[in-house]
Amino acid sequence: MLEKNTGIVNVADMDSEILCMLLEFVYSDTFVGKDMDTAIKLYLAADKYQILSLREDCSSFMKSNLTVRNVCKLLIFADDHLDDRFKTAVQKIMFVYSNLRLWKQNSGRLLWWKDRN
Repeated sequence: MLEKNTGIVNVADMDSEILCMLLEFVYSDTFVGKDMDTAIKLYLAADKYQILSLREDCSSFMKSNLTVRNVCKLLIFADDHLDDRFKTAVQKIMFVYSNLRLWKQNSGRLLWWKDRN
């Protein structure tokens, strides 16, 4: 084993910041979300190494930071990673956003489906 001979473990598929956060979680069970990009990278690492509690923490962070600008990206992300709980949460937020937009467009009056046609 190369690692045994050199004393170095090369993890080529993630940057050092994500690896440090992953190891910190493994040893301390603490996750501090920094930003959406970091949460996505950490989610991917947690998914790869099957650290389900970290994956869930990253998912919760992303759900709490959903915006109109990132909701479609995160829906695709959740679908790509077969995360049904995350996908359902994103879909619910999309539904709320779409109804709010309809409400604002119609002077505070929500339209029924038949009124929109």
